[in-house]
Amino acid sequence: MSSILQSPKCWPELTDISFFMLKPETYLLGKQAAVLKLVEKAGFEIITAYRIKLSFKDLMRMYQSTKARVTMSLRLPHLMPLDLYIVKKDNAISTLNQLKYHIRAELLGWNIGGFLHAPDSITEFVAHMHIFAQVELTQGHKQQGRPKAANQSKQLIKLD
Repeated sequence: MSSILQSPKCWPELTDISFFMLKPETYLLGKQAAVLKLVEKAGFEIITAYRIKLSFKDLMRMYQSTKARVTMSLRLPHLMPLDLYIVKKDNAISTLNQLKYHIRAELLGWNIGGFLHAPDSITEFVAHMHIFAQVELTQGHKQQGRPKAANQSKQLIKLD
């Protein structure tokens, strides 16, 4: 077995693995269960879930455009732990990227910003996995739309 974090060279081959992170407004509006239901309805298998605490610096590293940095920082995600889900499906990165716009349109009425973050490309996936590898994660499991805290871990997922 090898850890996905210890084997970055294998990431481009992992097109069936992706992640999404719930944004603060998901919790504020009570939409966690709705988002999870739509992701699972689209055929994604949630492999594991983590609670992640990102710093302001982590957020600035995640978002390259000034507009994205400003809008994400206004949500104040660095003040609260967020739920990070590792998912599996054929062509997961591209499919989840398209699905996030559908979810936003269904839950918000428009398809920009809101509710969840998922990588737009394999390049963004790799960059964000590097950031996640450097922050503290609390492993959890799905319970009523939110992971329940368990043991501490820096390892996102193990693959055979």
